[in-house]
Amino acid sequence: MGRGARASALLCLAGAAAVLLVAPPPAAVDRAAAVAVAELAAPGRAGLPAEPDQPAPPEGQCTDGTATWLGTRWREPVHWRLRTADVPDYLGSPDATRDVVRRAAGNVDVGRNTCGLAENLGTAQRFDGDTDRRAAVTPEGGCGQRDGHNVVSFGTLPDGVLAITCLWWVPGRDGSDGRTVEADILVNDSPGRFALTPPGDCLDRWDLESALTHEFGHVFGLGHVPAARHPGLTMGDALPPCDIAHRSLGLGELQMLRAHYGSA
Repeated sequence: MGRGARASALLCLAGAAAVLLVAPPPAAVDRAAAVAVAELAAPGRAGLPAEPDQPAPPEGQCTDGTATWLGTRWREPVHWRLRTADVPDYLGSPDATRDVVRRAAGNVDVGRNTCGLAENLGTAQRFDGDTDRRAAVTPEGGCGQRDGHNVVSFGTLPDGVLAITCLWWVPGRDGSDGRTVEADILVNDSPGRFALTPPGDCLDRWDLESALTHEFGHVFGLGHVPAARHPGLTMGDALPPCDIAHRSLGLGELQMLRAHYGSA
């Protein structure tokens, strides 16, 4: 991406996968045909890696009540693991990357926000350590064969794709939420794509924590909203490069998660 270009990372929910893109999304796919897509007490902040300073919330984050729902949720805490063997060398220490991924999961679970809003959402997740398993996402960007394990890993994805989340669920009855049974996230391992902390002169690298906070939003059942109309929300379908203001959730996302998990 040339100097001065401020392209956004676009996301497109298509078929069985929630796709994080750096190019315009493909034509919409009929979600009704999808069988799969794209979290015990909730751990407190003390159980999460230390958080860096959070910037001021972007416009609308604390006032925009918009959100969409994928129609499925977990009935038990989400236990997940990270494959550190494939963490790209340019990101440095796998330990530091692990901390960022754990923070992203916790951002959604505890309802992290900069608006002073209540953070008790009824969600729950637990990091169970490293694994040698890979996310069941194909290099072409489709969902593979699920194996009963929730995994975050790095690997090959099509050009322009930042990350893909695949969910598997048992459909609900009479309009009720389905029951999510597995979620996998594959992150593009292309050199130089992400930063753990975007540098001051950042132009075309994406903040890994912001991207994965979005992906864990899908894991818990959140869908996309149009970023052009809802720039403050983490589940917008576009994420600007170098942006760290979307490491936390907005009003609509908090309300949607609480509505589906608060009475679970």
